[in-house]
Amino acid sequence: MAERVFLTGGTGLLGRNLIPALIARGYRVRALVRPSSDLKGLEGLGCEPAVGDLRCPATFAGALAGARSLIHLASTVEGSREELLQTNWRGTAGLVRAAPAAGVERILHLSSLGARPEPRFPYAYSAWLAEEEVRKSGLRYVIFRPSILVGPGDPFTTGLMRMARSWPVMALPRSRTLFQPLWLGDMVSCVLHALEDEDLWGRTVALGGPEILTLEEIARLIMGVLAISKPIIRLPRRPLRALFRSLRRLGFRLPYAEGHFIGADNLAGPGAVEAACGFFPRALAEVLQLQSEA
Repeated sequence: MAERVFLTGGTGLLGRNLIPALIARGYRVRALVRPSSDLKGLEGLGCEPAVGDLRCPATFAGALAGARSLIHLASTVEGSREELLQTNWRGTAGLVRAAPAAGVERILHLSSLGARPEPRFPYAYSAWLAEEEVRKSGLRYVIFRPSILVGPGDPFTTGLMRMARSWPVMALPRSRTLFQPLWLGDMVSCVLHALEDEDLWGRTVALGGPEILTLEEIARLIMGVLAISKPIIRLPRRPLRALFRSLRRLGFRLPYAEGHFIGADNLAGPGAVEAACGFFPRALAEVLQLQSEA
């Protein structure tokens, strides 16, 4: 009988790309979805939805039964400090405590390169606390820390493409932060590889694409792919971030994602995917070309 996988974050960007790949590989997938989730992206995939809330283990504990592997993708990067801790840390803690009683043997956890034990950075701290819950859970685990994930529908490059197409200028946060964008399809391949490679279990693995780029270099690549030429202006990062958070709360549709305002380099190091998973990831220009044609 095919192995059952329990997955959180199935309606998110990576989940929507991963579920069809898991099913094509022969896995049976049960995905945790909130009562308010839009399930259109899961229709017709052969995935079994399990309605519940990550923050309330009683709502999904029964649905874990029969799964050998747990793939935990669900998290949030926005909200108050308490909201980040409640979803990312306490949600993960409840999940890994419920899993062993249901017979789950192992967990693949999606974290972030920014995870760190520093309370002054609420998201990074909540991601690190979540990792710690996974490590001490008693389950076999692999923790992936990817750089910025890019591909059709990602908020990072999609926002920059929208700006390139509709704004008179490219207005970028003033920043020297370095990024190592990783294609969603390659992230999917890393997850599939991990499920079938015992060598990765028990490890925390950083992942990134083949190029190390500044935000301005990414913006120039986007304009090149779109055959658009516009001036670039650089604005102070922190005031710009505060302004756009306020505008987002008022309902404005903006071309920025949280990743545009990262202050620390978002790097896994050269050859990270090749070393961990044995293949060479796709270059950003090729990914952007696919997005522009979608």
